[in-house]
Formats: sequence, structure tokens, C-alpha cells
Amino acid sequence: MIAEVAASIEMKARDDERLRAEVARDQAERLAGAAAAIRQRVARGGKLILSGNGGSATDANDWALEEVQASLYHVMLELMTEEES
Repeated sequence: MIAEVAASIEMKARDDERLRAEVARDQAERLAGAAAAIRQRVARGGKLILSGNGGSATDANDWALEEVQASLYHVMLELMTEEES
């Protein structure tokens, strides 16, 4: 039974890897366009609303945290630069 579960997990991991490579190869231009559009809208004051259910909720949460951390980092750099001036 344990060997079957392990084999199933390995098969799913291989499928996931294959699908990610396929999407990266076939949709790279569209993904880059979407990322640029998001960046432009957020730079103009727009909001990025993220949600999900299950694993996609974790992905949404991770993305949101990364964006907040990046924003805080840039604010801190600006404050440090202002103090040095």
C-alpha cells in the first residue's frame, strides 16, 4: 500500500512538472503580458485582489505576502535614502 501511494505521488509530481514546463513554453508571452498589465495598473493605484480555494488559496496568500514585502522593502529604501540626503 505504501509503495502504491509513493508511486502515485511521484506520478503526480512528474505530471505537475510536465504541465508547468508546457505552460511556460506555450504561454510565456501571454503570461508576460498579463504580468506587465498587472504591474501597470498597480503602479497607477489599482488593486490586485487575490483569492483561491485549497492550494490556490495558499498560492494567492504567498503572492500577496511577497508583494507586501517588496513594497515595504522599497519604502524602507526610500526612507533610508531620504535620511542620507
